[in-house]
Amino acid sequence: MKKKSSSNPPEQTASSKTARKAAPRSKADPEDDPHGPLQSPKAKLSLPGHSLFKDKKAPKVPFPKAPTVSAKSGRKALDDLLRLARALVSKPETLSDLTRPGVGTLVRGLHGGCHHWLPDNRLDWWEAYFDELTKDNSRLSTGPLVKDDEFPCEFNPALGAVVDWESLNDGDDPNTLASSEFTLMTTDPRCRPVVRELELEIDENDVPQPVASHKAVVNCWEDPPPQDINQPRPSLFVTFDRPQRAVGLSFSYIPDANRQGDISSEGVELIAYDIDGQEITRSHGRNLTSNRFNPRWIRGGQAFNRIGVRSRDGAIMYVELRFGYDLQHKDDGPGELVREPQLIYRVWHEPFPSAAVLQGEIEVEEHGHNSETVESQRLPFGCDKAMVFLRGFKAEYPDEPHPMDKLHVEVTLAGISNGSARVRLRGSFHGEEHPDYLLRAYYSLVAWDSQEMELFPVSIHGGVRRSDTTHAVMETIDPCPVPAVLRSLNADVESCRELAHGMTGFLISYPEPSEPEEIFIQADDPQRSGQLSGGSPRVIQEVEFDAPSDDDDEISWRYHGKVLAGPSLASFGHITLQRDALRAAGTEPTDEVILLDEGGTEHSQGTGPRPPKGHDWHFYRTYTLNGVERDLAVTMEADMAFAALGHVMMEVDNEPQQLECEIWGAQYDGRTFQFKRGGGISTEEPTDYDQDHSISFMPTVIGLRRKRQAAQVRLFTRDLRFDGVVEGTFVQEASQTGAIQNRGTRSVLITAGVRSGPHAGDFYVLLAKVARQIRYDNWMFERLERQGNIFSLYDLPGLSPIRLDPGETLIVSANAFIQGGGERRAVVEFTTNDPLMPVVPIDMVATVVESEAYGLLLPEQINYHQVQVGQQRDRNALVISAGPTPLLITDLAMAHNNQGFTFEVFGTYNPPNTYQVNPGEMWPDQYIRIRFEPPGVGVFSTSLNVQTNAGLLQLQLNGEGIN
Repeated sequence: MKKKSSSNPPEQTASSKTARKAAPRSKADPEDDPHGPLQSPKAKLSLPGHSLFKDKKAPKVPFPKAPTVSAKSGRKALDDLLRLARALVSKPETLSDLTRPGVGTLVRGLHGGCHHWLPDNRLDWWEAYFDELTKDNSRLSTGPLVKDDEFPCEFNPALGAVVDWESLNDGDDPNTLASSEFTLMTTDPRCRPVVRELELEIDENDVPQPVASHKAVVNCWEDPPPQDINQPRPSLFVTFDRPQRAVGLSFSYIPDANRQGDISSEGVELIAYDIDGQEITRSHGRNLTSNRFNPRWIRGGQAFNRIGVRSRDGAIMYVELRFGYDLQHKDDGPGELVREPQLIYRVWHEPFPSAAVLQGEIEVEEHGHNSETVESQRLPFGCDKAMVFLRGFKAEYPDEPHPMDKLHVEVTLAGISNGSARVRLRGSFHGEEHPDYLLRAYYSLVAWDSQEMELFPVSIHGGVRRSDTTHAVMETIDPCPVPAVLRSLNADVESCRELAHGMTGFLISYPEPSEPEEIFIQADDPQRSGQLSGGSPRVIQEVEFDAPSDDDDEISWRYHGKVLAGPSLASFGHITLQRDALRAAGTEPTDEVILLDEGGTEHSQGTGPRPPKGHDWHFYRTYTLNGVERDLAVTMEADMAFAALGHVMMEVDNEPQQLECEIWGAQYDGRTFQFKRGGGISTEEPTDYDQDHSISFMPTVIGLRRKRQAAQVRLFTRDLRFDGVVEGTFVQEASQTGAIQNRGTRSVLITAGVRSGPHAGDFYVLLAKVARQIRYDNWMFERLERQGNIFSLYDLPGLSPIRLDPGETLIVSANAFIQGGGERRAVVEFTTNDPLMPVVPIDMVATVVESEAYGLLLPEQINYHQVQVGQQRDRNALVISAGPTPLLITDLAMAHNNQGFTFEVFGTYNPPNTYQVNPGEMWPDQYIRIRFEPPGVGVFSTSLNVQTNAGLLQLQLNGEGIN
């Protein structure tokens, strides 16, 4: 999207405004209001014969009434009522679920009665994405949104948003709306979008409402459209902070008083673009989704017209609402251009999920040695990063029980390539005489979009240890250390202070095959060893086991896990079963717990093997605590959540045949994570449920949230400095460039910049936006200028708003012409939409020093020797600045003009201007050519005199004329 720039200085702009104010004004002119045309809550529309504003003093001319409802429309209304009645009968618990969203400043709780292609359970989103891709009529196709009844259902309650501007004041900038995730812009520097209070006809729940006062965004309000009838109304662009899957607008226009009738829907287009500015798709007015009375025409002020686009790849970065030709007035040509201002009442938008979870399993059947297998899983949405955690395992000897000498289970991520993640299972289940075994790992594969989430994982490897009973504390690298310079900033500390831990594998090896009586593995949530210090986190690992042995050999064990940190982490913490009680970490246990399976059967001890899958697949669904039955659930608000195996304890009183445990995330709705547990132990044939064994295991639940949820703007500034400059000199490169850098997690808009201060005229401000920190050297601006990335402060109004995304920097430099001594000061004040820093000042300081210029005129002397009269001879000379400050050349002349010597400057020279030669440079650009043409016979001499701020420089010239 190209933007036009304006090079008019502020003085010219101000004078033009003054001229306009001096002209006679009508009563409808907004400038009559003492508050100004934008601040006034009752500014009037200066279109003859129309007033859409809520102003009791101004006569209102209402929009034409809606046409009479036809019999077909009446049948449709009746069908809608019947559909609503049927829905209430099938789901009478709530009426609000069947209504359209109540719209406010920012609404997330969209149409609950719709069936979005993504289900309510977020743990099913991974598979739902690929299922949708295989459908012939997939909702993931690229194209326009067409059907009226499907428009609100296009947007998921958990992901979508409906935005309006009712909370702002008349005349406000719509980009100041808190929590919005887009910017409204236009390509015409003479105008901008503005919030206006209008008399509009809207709809709620597909029911048109009476004309009433509402806030909407109007494009190009202050200035009239171009008078050239061949120039269309400038388009209105909605630019998003992150790529979107679907975008829709509720829109209209402000009718011109001279317009006869409505405009044709063919004259409206909504065009979707990707991040590179390439068109993705477009929706024409003929695809309008909400003009139920006559889809061919759009009536001014009816703000329930809807138009939308969607992208299969979720790549919509901005959309353009374009008004083109009105085909209603078409004769032989394309028709008249629609010149009325665009009006947007609501913006609907939905991105792809920023994270997804796949609860999978991987298994291998082997004989007597370590096993390894790898499977590939395609990553959904725009996810490019992934992690894998262990949810549980199954180790089984298919034939009969055996003494066990090794149990090893480990899942890792073998790599990510071509949009797929490779999950690797390593392990073994050794027994006496190395029998065949089956090893299965239940895992949570967590994928996320690194542009939307910031996670820092680090792996934990306990190493091989040998002991009888072990309580170990492991230290690992802090995944998100707090830099020393930021320790005092609470926001930074809090964003990375939270840590979460999940198990990925373990190994237990006995000195010889035996009957494991007790195995207990647990790792508590890690804690930083030094609070706020960014030290290494600790993982409190407990591994306990007991097995009879004929000798004193120790048992070997090893532990694998991951520690997570980062601004996107929303960890609930560890959930444990201790003293036979269900509790969350940090709470006291109680005395009674009874676990129930899906059929309501109580289970505590004496568990047998887990039933085969496809039959009564055994899951503990609820528990009874102190006589009250409760779900296995934790509460945590996040975009996505998943479960990892937190601890496992098994008691076996004989040779094992099957050991199994699994944590299953059953439901997550953004707040409550419900999970189930299933498993069993057997030492006999897998039909006996009366053995005296027990197994206990609980998860760690970890939540992920995109950076936007905890978004903040943190602007860091650096002042502009010119050190050691000399009065009267021109300085192009600053000693220290100024800067405004966004180190926060959300975008900020810079909408204006004003230069002021006692010496503002000394500085001509230049700006450049860079996507990352670059090396600030004397040649930085020269490189950026060659790339065409430099613009002046005068250009800022035409490019406004300038958006700084997280990590981006606005470089502030200047050309300085120092017009006095001492310390020269000025300031540039930038206006932003950050409520904490609405005005960001950048000081500009030039320290003036005494001149230490020193110049050389080379060569010091030129002798032309003998030259025949009527002929000529040329020599060249240069001026060199050899001092620490610039050399200023103020005059260049011959001491005597009748000696036959003349000079010509090849390069920049236009007397009586002053020329500046910076230290170490030469003047002119090429050379000074000095010519001797003897005026007669004899010896002639003079000097070339160069007046500078370092004194007079002289070049002695001698020559002789001969016949």
